[in-house]
Amino acid sequence: DERLKTQLKAACLPDQLTLVLSPEMLATTLTSLAGRKDGLDPSFAVDSVYAGLGRGLNKPVSSLETPELQLKLLVGNTAAETEEMVDSALDELEKGTAAPMLKRMAQAWADGRLGELESYEQWCDCVKTDKDRESMKKLLNDRNPGMAKGIDALHSAGTPVFAAVGSLHMVGKIGLPALLAKRGYVVERVEFKP
Repeated sequence: DERLKTQLKAACLPDQLTLVLSPEMLATTLTSLAGRKDGLDPSFAVDSVYAGLGRGLNKPVSSLETPELQLKLLVGNTAAETEEMVDSALDELEKGTAAPMLKRMAQAWADGRLGELESYEQWCDCVKTDKDRESMKKLLNDRNPGMAKGIDALHSAGTPVFAAVGSLHMVGKIGLPALLAKRGYVVERVEFKP
């Protein structure tokens, strides 16, 4: 697809990636790279950085999800679903809305503006249809109970737990803090001064 190749070129990535990555993975990669100009490089994503730090400190590192589960969420089940996912991502990249959205989300998290993160669907301009809402539910809400269960299992086994997850998993009535509180944990937000 020429639109994908145009975005690959803009991101300084080779066209050959179209031969090894699915269109959905290319679109996801391109979207995550959109924040590089603002210092949001996916190479420094919280999960990989903390996993590397843990391994470097000889700490046990566990995953709350399998790569297969995560991949399944990012790949369309039908050709039409794939096309819709890719077109949506390319629209955001072409309109220039992907990078500002990533920057706003990162800044809201850094500033502790949890209410703004909770209202993400109202300002991201990425949840417009029932299909978008279904996808968002699968990406966030449906995964949180499994992650809470995994954290609980590690903790119940006597393992000290430091869990690193994306910011949108931390807010709302079915965010991880709320789900862990329902499991009996005392959840306390620690605020850091600027």
